[in-house]
Amino acid sequence: KSDQRELRGLRPLESVEAQAIGVLRTNCISCHQGAKAAKGRMFFKEDGSVGEIDWEAVTREVMLDRMPKKGKPLAKADKELLFDRLTRR
Repeated sequence: KSDQRELRGLRPLESVEAQAIGVLRTNCISCHQGAKAAKGRMFFKEDGSVGEIDWEAVTREVMLDRMPKKGKPLAKADKELLFDRLTRR
């Protein structure tokens, strides 16, 4: 199946997920890691491994520029990647 997706121009879900997690790691880990994660949304555990990610909530907050609260809104390409991850469950 992944060969067919690549032929149609779609990235495999595993690749999209890894890239989306990279976006979160770069932009969200400072507030959403461990037991003291903002609003209890722990995307990353204390050791840095991936926790529970509510992709719908993440994508909504990012698309509405409500997150990240610190710094600039995410780049359009990063937003599109998160949306791609959400819609390809």
